Amino acid sequence: MSVGVVLVGLGRMGRVHLHAIREHVADLKVTAVAEPRPDVPAEAPIGDATVYADAVQALRHPGLRACVVAAPTDVHRAVVEEALDIGLHVFCEKPLTLARDESLLLQSRAESRGLVLQVGFWRRFAAPLVEARRLLRAGAIGRPVLVRLVQWDVESPPAAWCDPVRSGGIFVDMGVHEYDEIEWLLDARVTEVRAQPLALVNQELAGVGDVDNALVFAAVKGGVRAIVELSRNGRYADDIRLEILGSDGALLVETVPKARVRLGTRQGLETVWEGGDDVFLAAVGAELAAFAALASGETSEASVPGAAESVRAVAIGEAARESAASGAPVPVS
Repeated sequence: MSVGVVLVGLGRMGRVHLHAIREHVADLKVTAVAEPRPDVPAEAPIGDATVYADAVQALRHPGLRACVVAAPTDVHRAVVEEALDIGLHVFCEKPLTLARDESLLLQSRAESRGLVLQVGFWRRFAAPLVEARRLLRAGAIGRPVLVRLVQWDVESPPAAWCDPVRSGGIFVDMGVHEYDEIEWLLDARVTEVRAQPLALVNQELAGVGDVDNALVFAAVKGGVRAIVELSRNGRYADDIRLEILGSDGALLVETVPKARVRLGTRQGLETVWEGGDDVFLAAVGAELAAFAALASGETSEASVPGAAESVRAVAIGEAARESAASGAPVPVS
C-alpha cells in the first residue's frame, strides 16, 4: 500500500523529488503539493495532486502519512515542526536547518513521536559512490591519504538564494554534500578547515555576501587531507567528481553528468563500474525509497542520514565560512 505524501516546494529540487517518486518509488504517492507561486504547479507534472498555496493547509490534506520538504532552507524548521506535530514522517532536503539546536530539537521531537526524520544527503545513495565506499572498505587502494572532491554547478542560483543568512551561502548550501561525503566515505571526522573564497565570474553575489567559487582544505582524523572545490559556473553541466589517493592505489569516481568508477593499482588503471547518465535521479529515488520503507513500517532497520549528519555538515561549512573571513584555519568540534 502506497504512502500518501505532501510535497512542500516545487522549485528545482521539488521537481527532482516529484520525478524521482514517479519513476523510482512506487510506495510513495504525492497527493498534495504546497507551492506559493501560482504559475509553478501548472508547469510541473503533479497529476491529480491537490495544490495548496499555504504549506500549513497542505500538511492537513486528508490521508497523508508523510511529508517531503523541498522548500528553501530558511523555512525548513517551521514546516518540519508543523509536520511532526501533525504526526507525519518527514523527509527534508539538506540542510535540515542552519542552527544546531534547532536541528537537534526537531530530531528529538520526531523520536518522541515515533516518527522518521530523514535528511536528503543523496550522495550516500549514489551508485558510483556506494561502489567507491565498498572498494575503500575492501582495502582496494590501501590506506586513504588524499581526497579531492569537485562540485561544479552549471549555473548560480539567484543572488537572493545565495545569501548566507538565508541558505548558508556557498560554504554551507553547496558544501554540505562534500563534507558529509568525506565523513561517510572515510568513516572519520573532519577536524579542521581552511577556506578560500573566490569571486571569479559572478560579481553580483558580493551584494549578498557570497562568492561563486571556493576552495576548502580539510584535515580529517587519522591523517587524511581533503580538498573541496566548489563552483557555481560550470556552464556545460553539473559536474560531481571524487578522487581518493591511497597508499596502494587510487579511486577516480565520476558521479554526474556521466557515472563511472576507475581503480588505479600497480596493474594499471581500469574501469570497475560504469553507469548511465541518470545517477542523480536514481540516487534521489533510492533515498526516498529508504524513507518510504521506514514510513510504511516495512522496515525499522534502514540506516538513513538525519539531524546529526546535517548538524555535522553545517558545522564544517560554518567553520569554512569563518576561515574564509579570517584567513586562518578553524577547528571543527
